[in-house]
Amino acid sequence: MSIIAFITFSADIHKMLDHIGVEPEAPRIPQASRPSLWDDFSAQELEKAVSIGSPEPGLR
Repeated sequence: MSIIAFITFSADIHKMLDHIGVEPEAPRIPQASRPSLWDDFSAQELEKAVSIGSPEPGLR
């Protein structure tokens, strides 16, 4: 297999894609979003996390 042409003119590309039944425009992909790290983190879980990270009295 070898390259026989390199087409850059968008009108020609649209014609070819339309001819083979492919949508010439890329689908719109919504921007990904993630929940805030603090949304599901209650104050009780925060206190527990802080107490786990601190050494117990007398254990140094």
